[in-house]
This record gives sequence, C-alpha cells and structure tokens, in this order.
Amino acid sequence: MCYITDLNESRGIMIRLIASDMDGTLLDSRKQLPEETFRMIETLCERGIAFVVASGRQYYNLYNLFGDVADRICYCSENGAIVFRGKENLFFSELPRSGAERILEEIHRLPRVYPILCGLNSAYIVDDDPEFVRNARFYNDRLERIPVSAIREVLEADRICKIAAFSARDAEAVVYPALRVLSSAFSVVLSGMTWVDIMNPEVSKGAALDFLRNRLGISSGECMVFGDYLNDSSMFLKYPNSYAMANAHPGLKEIAAHITEADNEHDGVWETVRRELQKELRSRRVSA
Repeated sequence: MCYITDLNESRGIMIRLIASDMDGTLLDSRKQLPEETFRMIETLCERGIAFVVASGRQYYNLYNLFGDVADRICYCSENGAIVFRGKENLFFSELPRSGAERILEEIHRLPRVYPILCGLNSAYIVDDDPEFVRNARFYNDRLERIPVSAIREVLEADRICKIAAFSARDAEAVVYPALRVLSSAFSVVLSGMTWVDIMNPEVSKGAALDFLRNRLGISSGECMVFGDYLNDSSMFLKYPNSYAMANAHPGLKEIAAHITEADNEHDGVWETVRRELQKELRSRRVSA
C-alpha cells in the first residue's frame, strides 16, 4: 500500500492524491492502460501520493487490470458505491431490497434495455442479448447469468449496491430521461453512451472520494481529479483541481477547472500529472 506522508513545505498547492476515471480517461479507445501506468504509480507511491481509480466498473475488474500495483492503489468502484484500498473493503452502500425491485420494474418497462445487478460478491444478469452479454462481461470479471426466478434469491444472498441499465440505443437521449423518474429516491447517473447507473441517493464518485480522502487526511485542494463523462461531475463540482479530458463530454468541460492538452489516446492523464509534478518540484526548489 502507498501510505501518505506530509510533504507540506509552506508553499502553494501540494498534490497528495490523484483520482482518475478509466474508460475515456486513463484507458484508450482499445480499453488499454498506457504503457507507463505501472511505472507512474510506483513513482507516485515513492513520493507519498495516493492514486485512486474512480470508475463505474466492477472492483474485481479494476483490480485485475492493475496487476503488480493493484494492492498499492485505492478504488472508488461502481460509480462510488464501493470503496476498496487494495483488497480491503472500506465502504459499501447497499440498495434496500424494495428499492432494487422498484428499479428493476422501471427498467423492464423499457424495450431492449437490460439490467445488471451489481453486488459485493458478483454481478448478475438475466438477459442473453449477445451485445449486452459482451458488454457486461467486459466490465465485470465476476458475472453470473441467472434465471428470472432467481432474482429474489440473489437480492437475499448478495448485497446489491447498483443496478446498471444497458441499451445499445443512445442512453443519453432515450434511457436516461426515462429512468429519471427514479431520481427522487435514487442517484440516476449517465455513465456512458450505453449505460445508466442507479444507486442510493447519496452515492457518487465525489462522495466516495470525499470518504477516502478524509480517511487519509487529505484536503480537497490537495487532489487532482480526471474524467471524461457526466458520471464524473460529482468529483468536478467538489474538487478545485479538476481536469476534463480533451475528448470529454461537453457538459463536463463546462464545469472543469482545466482541460487536458492531450486526449485519452495520447496519455492525457499522465502527461498532465508529469507536468504538474514538475511544477511542484520546481516550486519546492525555489522555496528551499
């Protein structure tokens, strides 16, 4: 684990935590990490800077992506419904059974929209639409296909934190507006071009990051956050050092403090991190 140290030397902004979204942000269009990722995370740990993955993906999927450095970073997964530090679960927001059932009812009203029940132990699907199954398996390393009759059993056996709705149609124009009927009782988040995520009302990436940084004793001004889509908005509204990717959704760019020079195809996250850390090193030398 990368533990935080006090690097404050009576100067300007000090970076002690870096949080990044994955798809469209740290990952390129082939869903691959930049080659330098592991080396950069090692460098951050050496400098006492925490690295946090803030993603709508399943925790187990994220953990497996980071290989040898997986135990050295933190995860705000399922759009903030679950927080892990390495293999240690720090936070979980469980949907009440009645709430999960209501969400499923609303999703089932929509044609060709398929739900995933996201639990602490696994994710669960009922439908067998090929494109849906392919997408579900891509973002969930632990995934079980169950019959409709087993849904209630799953709601009792596992702790469900999120229900994701998939549609091959435009989720922003079609599915998201339809599921906004749930927004009085739940957090309804547009998580991508084909995904809408529904969680407890207090759940968001921003809230999960608040929980984690408070636990680590880090202020919001000591964090850098990166994102590309509207489910990153909660981080951008809470954190002054926010960076929308050059390829980000226009709505996110509107509320971002900064926009990266490079996009996710050209290592925009690490290019920005390197530049800001170099500024910090120069500042330290001047003030020394």
